[in-house]
Amino acid sequence: MVYALGGAALGFFVLTMLPHAAGAQTASQEDLRYCKALSEMYVRYTGSSEFERPPRRDVTADEAVARCKAGDAGRAIPILERKLTGNGLTLPSR
Repeated sequence: MVYALGGAALGFFVLTMLPHAAGAQTASQEDLRYCKALSEMYVRYTGSSEFERPPRRDVTADEAVARCKAGDAGRAIPILERKLTGNGLTLPSR
């Protein structure tokens, strides 16, 4: 009986959250594209990549680029925007 109630509660939760997850996924794709553009711009204008020796010295920006690649655009975008604008670059359009 307890398992049946737990399964029903889980099913209800999943069904109620599906519309929210679908909406977030659309925005996430836009954020991922923007994050990728910021990452590419950062790598291009710093003149380095993760494969060059010595590695880039900006660990925070490196982490943001890695977060973009991993799909964590929400945490990476503000860091990359700050790094790029701090170096006088104009950000790409969203």
